[in-house]
Amino acid sequence: MKKNIHILIVVFFSVLLSCNVFGKREDSGIQIQHDTLTVNIKGRIGQIIKFRNKYYCFVERDNPYSSNSFRDFYILSSNGTVDYKTQISENINTGDYNDLFIKNDSILLKDYYDHITFYFDTVNYEWKEINEVEDLIYEDEDYSVYYLDFGEWGNTVWFKNKKNKKEYELASSFPKIHKINNVYYLTNSRSILKIENPTRLKLCDTSYYYEAVEKLKWSQGSSSMVGTKTLFQDTSSWYNSKFYIATSFIIHDSLFCIYTDGNSTYLGYIDSSKIQSIKNIGMNLNIYRHHNSYRGDQNKYKNQLLKFQSYDRRKEKLIEIDKNVIRIIDIKNTDTVKLLGEIRADKTFKFLTEYHIKNIDNLFLSQIDSIVPNYGGYNVTPEHKISIGTDLYPNKHKFELETPRVYKIIEDSTITLLLNYYYSKENNSVKVICYEWKETWENDYNIYAPENEKFKINEFQNRLNNLKNYLKNRFGMPLGNKQRSNNSDMEWITDRGINIRLFWNDLDKYGSIVMYIYKE
Repeated sequence: MKKNIHILIVVFFSVLLSCNVFGKREDSGIQIQHDTLTVNIKGRIGQIIKFRNKYYCFVERDNPYSSNSFRDFYILSSNGTVDYKTQISENINTGDYNDLFIKNDSILLKDYYDHITFYFDTVNYEWKEINEVEDLIYEDEDYSVYYLDFGEWGNTVWFKNKKNKKEYELASSFPKIHKINNVYYLTNSRSILKIENPTRLKLCDTSYYYEAVEKLKWSQGSSSMVGTKTLFQDTSSWYNSKFYIATSFIIHDSLFCIYTDGNSTYLGYIDSSKIQSIKNIGMNLNIYRHHNSYRGDQNKYKNQLLKFQSYDRRKEKLIEIDKNVIRIIDIKNTDTVKLLGEIRADKTFKFLTEYHIKNIDNLFLSQIDSIVPNYGGYNVTPEHKISIGTDLYPNKHKFELETPRVYKIIEDSTITLLLNYYYSKENNSVKVICYEWKETWENDYNIYAPENEKFKINEFQNRLNNLKNYLKNRFGMPLGNKQRSNNSDMEWITDRGINIRLFWNDLDKYGSIVMYIYKE
């Protein structure tokens, strides 16, 4: 009897079956284990790999002055404690154009935008630039398989014969490759292909060999499917499709997969080019995967690590595949961010403002660093240079000001306060305090804002009115009140010569409110 290759499709949820095998597939020997990884990390885990029983990952934090997030690099023990942490320097791109993966017992990061590769020294804990690595995604005694993605211009998989050096091409996006009984299986996000003999694929022209194309840094992807057989193809609209195969793996010469379909998750197998569901075992899970990250789960031990999260991003999970053992790991982040609420936020603002004004002649960064965190502030100081113009702070004494120390205070799910402390390079004395009230980001450290647009506009308007009333009651009527089509400002000068300036704009679109305090 011809042996069937079952394609078992598994998608996990926190209430997954507690038994050690899937239904009647006892011959597969798959064991399901549940675990919790407790971490204390400020931010969201991005790309992650497991190496020598430790987790290596990038963690993203909101950067209020850039569309690019702050990114830290962590080494976590198997129980989630932090062994090492560092902020990634700007010369290392850790966005959508890179791949974090393991090769030859080394941790590598390939930057596809600048075409450079970094090696992480696990002894000295530092990234080192090395020669760009090849885009090898699979290798056996017969073939080396390479892959390149060209964005809107397609993609190409190359099978390079190790004996005669000939190369064969086909079109497949971000494939996972396995070999069973001398037959190759390519799994991508929406299909499963079978290749019985790579020499039946389209023979490449030598000008289109992988190495030649890679040197050009740009090319057109292949369109050939010659020599392939489609075992499964998702036929739903690409634009509206909710079907996604995350990965595939082999146990006892059977091919297994992890996939999602719509809001539900299923256990199933391929039958007559269709997925036959065995059991609906979960809902509302999404696979977290960087665009160019397709080798991070491939290493010589054939282990895999994937990251899942609920659609609302509140829950995050890891799926670790180790031979026939599958661990579903709930990530529990004990880091907490204080949401002050309207009453506490107003009290915090008034306390800090009074403190700033009282100590403006003798205010130093050390004082700020010891006080503000106690009132819900956390440091989000950017790496790049930020300066303040003389139209906002005349700086008559020509102080050399550093990039400000920036603290973020999340008032509620709608409004966040940024406190910018511009200080003298000479002695760290604070010269200018800038308050910025901005919209709270939905993904800001597990904070979500379900309010509608009208609600947000009202919240910002209330915040502005409270500020105006406080400043008028405290310092009297403003010296000036300038109103323009899209922005306005007020100004006060106290009897001690302290300048207070309030600006606001686009409040009908919940824009920003800014206030400066300084003394010349």
